[in-house]
Amino acid sequence: MQLHQPDFDALDEQGNIIGQQDEIFETSIKANLESIDYDQIQVLTPDNHPTQFSVIMTLECPLSRG
Repeated sequence: MQLHQPDFDALDEQGNIIGQQDEIFETSIKANLESIDYDQIQVLTPDNHPTQFSVIMTLECPLSRG
């Protein structure tokens, strides 16, 4: 177990970073969706393509690219 502790510590740190980014994203997207009635949200990335049922909304979110 001790041999792998540095790996577990690194995973824990990555989890903390992901959690912080999640909080930023959640706060940003909720503010943009306050006046919209929705049942489901699909987040598209540059690799995804919208379908004919997609509603496109641009959201500025200050996520770091580290």
